[in-house]
Amino acid sequence: MNAPVNTVRGDLIRPFARKDAEAVSLLFHALMHHARDAAPRRLAAYLGSHFIDGPFADPEIPSLVYVSDEEEVEGFVGVVVQPMVYRQKTIRAAILGTLMVKGHDRAPTIGARLLRKAVSGPQDVTLSETAGEASLAMWRQLHGTVLDRYSYDYFRVLRPVSFALAVMARRVPWLAYATPVAQLLDRLAPRDGSRLGWTGLPGEFRTHGGVYARRVSVSDFARLTEVLLSADAVRPVWPDGCLPALIAEAMDKPEYGAPHLCEVVTRAGHPIGGFLLHFAPGALAQVLDVLHAPGQAGPVFDAMLCYARDLGACGVRGRITPSLFDALVSRKTPLAHAGASVIHGKDTALIAAFAEGRAHFNGLVGESWTRIIGGSFN
Repeated sequence: MNAPVNTVRGDLIRPFARKDAEAVSLLFHALMHHARDAAPRRLAAYLGSHFIDGPFADPEIPSLVYVSDEEEVEGFVGVVVQPMVYRQKTIRAAILGTLMVKGHDRAPTIGARLLRKAVSGPQDVTLSETAGEASLAMWRQLHGTVLDRYSYDYFRVLRPVSFALAVMARRVPWLAYATPVAQLLDRLAPRDGSRLGWTGLPGEFRTHGGVYARRVSVSDFARLTEVLLSADAVRPVWPDGCLPALIAEAMDKPEYGAPHLCEVVTRAGHPIGGFLLHFAPGALAQVLDVLHAPGQAGPVFDAMLCYARDLGACGVRGRITPSLFDALVSRKTPLAHAGASVIHGKDTALIAAFAEGRAHFNGLVGESWTRIIGGSFN
């Protein structure tokens, strides 16, 4: 008797190998970029270097592929391992991303099997940044927990008319030609220059106490990152001193524009935070991560807004973290659900530490820093 079409044998799921890189790149190019042409050769090379050779690759917790009886790759889940320190002990956090299935309607169980296999490894905890509706249902079946305060994007308006135009131009590209008119209307619009209103950020607005942002080198930002995240109950550690290389890769996102790596300092020059954003003229500034010292989320966020305004950005968009939540709410910053951050594991105390916001996740800790998101392989 023939097996049903959507039956998936466990032995058809195996670790991602270098020979799979080209097939996975084709799958990625078709499903993620909605492209029908051949995948760029550099994409296959990157997938191999990142998921097999990279500092976050762990052979005990590999990325996985599903292959058909004809050895054709039909599914993939990317896995990297972020070492973290929790209760004076180094743990391994498997971060899952890029879950892809070819012909999902024909074989709907492939994604679920890949996910189940990935979370069953020897890692201490499993995380994912942007679970969509389909994969979120799979996570719930596996008793995963949604991290609500990591699961929203914020949108901060700086120039309201230009902001509205930039958002509409993503669907109707020719509207971008009206940008000069929108910029003129923003300059003419009356606003109270002393207040941080939700509809815009006047040119006269300044941060309290003279806090400001200035650009810094990759090495300086790496040192600042380690200091600012050292107080978290669950803190990341970077193998082999690779944090500067990670930051450099996070800056390489031409799809979002030019990178701006900044620290935020007091008038006396004492650093209290930092951020990485990308900006292209006529668009929103895309914020990868915002870091801050305890109690300094508001001043650091305000300094970032002033910096983005002075660049000419019409607004900023970024991923929320729990430590930013109060600052965003007090500044009437709109939030939108763009995909769920989820966690799976057996240690309930560790899961609670994430759920309560005592761990930094998203941005430089996760998948968003990689060239897979916003990078170019042409």
